[in-house]
Amino acid sequence: MLFIPLAEQKPGPDSPDAVRELLRSRKTRLRDAAETRELHQTKRSEYAPWLACARCAEPITMPEKACSVDGRHRHICTNPQGITFEIGCFTQAPGVQTVGPEIIEHTWFAHYAWRIALCSRCHTHLGWCYTQERSADTDTLTNFAGLILNRLRAGNMPGSFS
Repeated sequence: MLFIPLAEQKPGPDSPDAVRELLRSRKTRLRDAAETRELHQTKRSEYAPWLACARCAEPITMPEKACSVDGRHRHICTNPQGITFEIGCFTQAPGVQTVGPEIIEHTWFAHYAWRIALCSRCHTHLGWCYTQERSADTDTLTNFAGLILNRLRAGNMPGSFS
């Protein structure tokens, strides 16, 4: 039998030192995750109140980002299939993701192309994002989101969008 002095033994994956290091590493990752979550909630609460997705409560935009397009914030629009929507216009909607190509046909806003806007969490259709080329002689809004108002709900703080 070969005897290796304790001082020369290398710790294996089941050694007490290796287990302690693994636990320390997991505690650090859990602490880091908790700090990241807390930071995310703090950043979101700085902009409260939010308008959130009515389905999953993901923050979509802020009321102060409401804007006027063609002289109004709210618009009643009917698509070619005969479905009518009440939409509100917003300069920013960081909680949506756009899908599909920009389309100019059937636009509700002259000279604006549209793309479908979905909730970035649950992928519910929330409206459309519009873009326009800014011409040199006008100060026209170059992009905005037209969000379906009955698919949003108000909330005051992250986590309390009821």
